[in-house]
Amino acid sequence: MNLDDLSLWRSFGIETSWSPTVAAAELSRWIRKPRYFRLWDTASTSFVGAALDDRTFRFTTRDPGSRVPRPSITATVDPLERGGSLVRVRMQPPVSSMIAVLLVLLLSVFNYFAQQTYHRGQAPVAGAVALFPLVVTVGYWAILLAEMRRAERWLLAIYKSAPSLEGSVD
Repeated sequence: MNLDDLSLWRSFGIETSWSPTVAAAELSRWIRKPRYFRLWDTASTSFVGAALDDRTFRFTTRDPGSRVPRPSITATVDPLERGGSLVRVRMQPPVSSMIAVLLVLLLSVFNYFAQQTYHRGQAPVAGAVALFPLVVTVGYWAILLAEMRRAERWLLAIYKSAPSLEGSVD
């Protein structure tokens, strides 16, 4: 395991023998429009988002309003000099989720100091209040990493069916 595997900001490239037009069309086939009304959150095998232009896409792994933190993914299809294309993928946490984690941390710090002030330094659960933001942050981080790995597997599976590039080293 590499330390980069634990990062919430990931970048990688997928080389394919398909032309940029075909590679972009194949990715576009797997991206659907978001559904705002649903009875339950089901994990599907398609992405949710839209194309920014012919070769740039912005998407995520789940519908808006999902209770699962989902990464914000941007993919750009570029031509390679020797033929084929390179799909550049950048994943990061969505800003709204990071604001929620920051809010939990700030409220926990406020709660800790409010108890210390109210109980005049003899707060009964100060340790539990200090542990709460750590548990929430690590839980958020673990779920988001799992979603990022799932998205990475889906993207690799999309381009796995392409014929291999001549002279490429696996």
